Amino acid sequence: MVRKRMVAEHHARRVLAVTVDGPFKPQRHFPQVGDLFVLCNELLELGFTLIGFVERHVQDVGD
Repeated sequence: MVRKRMVAEHHARRVLAVTVDGPFKPQRHFPQVGDLFVLCNELLELGFTLIGFVERHVQDVGD
């Protein structure tokens, strides 16, 4: 499983991180999650600067 974390920074120095678990298409920079795109747009309108995505592989733990 791949976990991607979106990190955004506000001009008032507040930092926000959103973590989304995969799977994701490897050729795409952004995860295929519609709600995350909406969140990105809202953050930009609120004055956040999107810093980028941190991707890491995590072990999938079964039930």
